[in-house]
Amino acid sequence: STFPTFSLFTSHSMKDIHTVFFDLDDTLYQCGDAIHAVMRERIRAYFVEHLGIAGDGVDDEVRRLYLTYGTTLRGLMKEHPKEIDPDQYLAFVHDPLPLQAHVKPEDGLRDAIQAIDKPKWVFTASVAEHAHRCLDLLGIRDLFQGIIDCRAVNFHTKHEAESFRRAAALAGVPDGARCLFIDDSLTNLETAKSFGWTTVWVKNERLPVYEDKDILLEKRDFVDHHVPFVSHIRSLRYGDDDELSAAAGAATASSSSP
Repeated sequence: STFPTFSLFTSHSMKDIHTVFFDLDDTLYQCGDAIHAVMRERIRAYFVEHLGIAGDGVDDEVRRLYLTYGTTLRGLMKEHPKEIDPDQYLAFVHDPLPLQAHVKPEDGLRDAIQAIDKPKWVFTASVAEHAHRCLDLLGIRDLFQGIIDCRAVNFHTKHEAESFRRAAALAGVPDGARCLFIDDSLTNLETAKSFGWTTVWVKNERLPVYEDKDILLEKRDFVDHHVPFVSHIRSLRYGDDDELSAAAGAATASSSSP
């Protein structure tokens, strides 16, 4: 089917957007299998070394924590507060990631972001140090007012409205002002929409492995627009369409944010 398009800069529905929030991993760049594989192995190693959980039980536990709490770290903090240190976990998982070899900007990324004449923030479930490394490799760090990471929102996840409330406050968004949120996670977009934000789904070839896409797509009205890559942001496509469902149904699994 054919999607109607509109310009981000002339559309009546977009003109009153106050601030634009971008997710990082699998949104501003595509992580790829190599980065995801290392991240999965680091999470497994952390469970073995710090919690004594090994074998098949690790993947089951990671999935359970993610589905229950929004990120693995949030679940660990809730259920194993004495055994883990959040900063240690974040460094253990993110520091070894092979970003230098695999984080590459898509064509037109910088121009597309730079053309958005709105305050722009990176809003990520990972840690600021990881975000800085990625943005530097992408050559776009200077385009953002700042980074709102998991520490900044007190480890609330983007499955929780409180995370969006804190992000808006940190970005200086006035009460009642509209925001645009761009993310690859349908669950995150659903929460953002319930918080009153306009949503853009970066429709990757994959969905986070722990998202129940079948359930989410039964109520896909929380996706306002979608694009295949952020570089296409200037011609957003409307989201509630049969092709959206088909694309998500065909998406292959990948790992979620830790």
